[in-house]
Amino acid sequence: MNSKNSIKRFIAGYAGLLLFIGFTFVILYFGVTSWVRSLLMAFAYGGLAWHLSSLMGTCPLRWRRLAIWVAVISITIAWWIELLTLYFFQVKFYFWIDLLFVLLGALVALITKLRLGFVSCSCSIDGWLHEFEDSKPSDGKFHNKKSGDKGFIITDHPLLPQIIASSFGWKRVSVAGFSAICTGRSIVSLPHFSYGSCGDLSLADENRNLLFSSLSSLHFIKGFYGIEWRYPDLITERKNGDLASDGKGTDSGAFEINKVASWLTLSTEKEAVWSGFTSNLRRKINKATQSNFEVVLGGEEYLSAFMKIYRRRMYMLGSAALSPLFFRNLIRQYSSPGRVDVWLLKQDGKVVGGAINLGYGFMYENCWFATVDGARDHYGSYLLQWRMICHAIDLGYSRYSFGRSTFGSGVHQHKLQWGAKDIPLMWVNWPESKGGIRSQRWLAWIWRHVPYSISVFVGKSLAKWIY
Repeated sequence: MNSKNSIKRFIAGYAGLLLFIGFTFVILYFGVTSWVRSLLMAFAYGGLAWHLSSLMGTCPLRWRRLAIWVAVISITIAWWIELLTLYFFQVKFYFWIDLLFVLLGALVALITKLRLGFVSCSCSIDGWLHEFEDSKPSDGKFHNKKSGDKGFIITDHPLLPQIIASSFGWKRVSVAGFSAICTGRSIVSLPHFSYGSCGDLSLADENRNLLFSSLSSLHFIKGFYGIEWRYPDLITERKNGDLASDGKGTDSGAFEINKVASWLTLSTEKEAVWSGFTSNLRRKINKATQSNFEVVLGGEEYLSAFMKIYRRRMYMLGSAALSPLFFRNLIRQYSSPGRVDVWLLKQDGKVVGGAINLGYGFMYENCWFATVDGARDHYGSYLLQWRMICHAIDLGYSRYSFGRSTFGSGVHQHKLQWGAKDIPLMWVNWPESKGGIRSQRWLAWIWRHVPYSISVFVGKSLAKWIY
């Protein structure tokens, strides 16, 4: 019955579309100017591209794989109709212009279709993965967020995946109890964050192996371009407390480390944390205090000022900045018991730095941080970090996270001087990652030489894919 209905819908859809195209061409060649004809053709074949995509189902992943072929089919049909029209009606003017408008119409329709793709997406990923539930460990402890504090990092917030999905036009999915994001190309946990929901994933080998075998099968069966699963390796933290200087784990199960998060264990007293700093670090903080710096804490009202510093800093680093929409959604929806704080660093009344921090469970993390050169020269960034650490202590958090950095880099060394411990970040990829856009340093060089105003405009759409 379902197959018969599908055939009926297919025939009815194509019959209606052919009638629409035929009616359009009656108008095109018997009573309109050439430019109006080209615009109507763009509209007609945009509708054709939209319809062809709809016939493929509701999965944006499939649309992305076949979008180029839909555009080719659309312009091929237009080509033959143009040739037939040229032969029967001797219409020669604007032949190539017509085809150009057809291509533009098809591309606009496909891009719009992809941007709106998840509105009606009826993806079966979740249902397919639930088949693996029967093979869970017999004790049933597959994803327990109540087992101690290991399930309460910032990415365990239940609303965070949906905030990311709605901000970038993606879809939230559940993989064996763990939240992830389907981008229409890949499954990632979680884009724009160093790790996804943690739970027991970092502490139980059988849970990790089961999840990864499921994802590996998903890659081959469903045809995703890639799957990337991120989690902090809390086993290394628990056993070793730190990493060796060569970037490898210090136990027998050594592994190469590329990215690490730097976590500082907090005392309930600020004086105890302060006394644990080196004299050189305390000197820098005190010097910044004497340099007319002011640190202010707020929310959405400070977002615009933060974005000016953040965009400029990302431009200097050769990367696109995330959109204000994402940060605005984060501030409004990452609600209690979570919190979002926007910090500004001012010098002589002028904003010279800022940060956006998230707090949830036992963790308060500095997720986005930016300062201008002058603030760094006078140790303003040190003062800002110290005030944020003090705020975390006041709120009762037991860990302060400095965020992610490359192991051994200058930024990483800066974080270690605060007494932070390295948490290896495990990013598992299917298929195995061969670099990607993040590793293309030449792109960063080009970006730094693009006019700043253009980088801000283009970066709004580009930044979502750099995670």
